[in-house]
Amino acid sequence: RPNPFSLSRDGEVIFFGTSVFPGETVIRIYTLSGALVRTLEEDRLTDEIPWDGRTSSGRKVVPGIYLYTVESPRRAEPGRMVILK
Repeated sequence: RPNPFSLSRDGEVIFFGTSVFPGETVIRIYTLSGALVRTLEEDRLTDEIPWDGRTSSGRKVVPGIYLYTVESPRRAEPGRMVILK
């Protein structure tokens, strides 16, 4: 949440729900062409993982469609999100 995500209005995308297990979840965000944008790991022992819309080098991503995978020992699932200007 939110999806779509506005780089100028929303503070963070929050991944949450039944796929996020405290201390056990990794989220990988990709461009449509398959380039890895960022890897997020849950380290706060909560069932929510925030993403600030930045790449692993700290740059804001460009608006568009992004793919992601949520992986934990108990579950793995893909998803997609829209990033707005």
